[in-house]
Amino acid sequence: MLQYGKFATSLLVSVMAIPVTFLQGTALAVSGDHYAKSVPPGIAALTTNGGHCGGTLIAPQWVLTAAHCVAKAKADPNQTVTVHLGSLNQTEGESFEAPTSNIYIKDGKDMALLKLPQAASSQPASLAGDKEYPPPGATAYVYGWGGTHSSLYLRWAEVSVSKDWCTDVMGDGYGIGTNAVNGHAEPGDSGGPLYKADVATVIGVVSNGIEATGWDCYSSVGNARQWIRDTAGV
Repeated sequence: MLQYGKFATSLLVSVMAIPVTFLQGTALAVSGDHYAKSVPPGIAALTTNGGHCGGTLIAPQWVLTAAHCVAKAKADPNQTVTVHLGSLNQTEGESFEAPTSNIYIKDGKDMALLKLPQAASSQPASLAGDKEYPPPGATAYVYGWGGTHSSLYLRWAEVSVSKDWCTDVMGDGYGIGTNAVNGHAEPGDSGGPLYKADVATVIGVVSNGIEATGWDCYSSVGNARQWIRDTAGV
């Protein structure tokens, strides 16, 4: 499933200088086969130029993801981003083709927004509040289709919020650090959501991590809340 620095598959490989640990993974993100039995609000699968990432629908026409997932695509006007919503199968559900001109990247933070060409009918996720940061020890859940075997079906992992801030792929030092409980992020999970224990409110975006320790770093939604509001109106 998820793990920092190795979340995106070939998407990440083509993006500027991403730490190599984020690109190489061997273990499954989840210890065992923790397949999701229901679709969490907003979960999205993104594909561009053969690479895969996760994302979150946060409004009918807006998807939140990681900057490192879409930075290269944004520079190529001939590419599009394919988005699938509302399904446990990453190739099914509502499908959209968005031009790369619809990508908005937050400066200095591993976070991006993608505007869909029309409104989706899938249920969006809720967002963390301004400057909201989960307390150390809080339970959170990460969802994705990544991992060594790039699962066709959605999986999840429980993680615990660490006491220290972390630095995301783009150098922002106010990320949310987590430690594995029954799993963690893996290649292909980049850009996907970190949910509060309610599995409805998104507090982070998968950015990077260290597979050997099960530690992950997520770009903080609370610390980008004003930018999201200014860009997407939510």
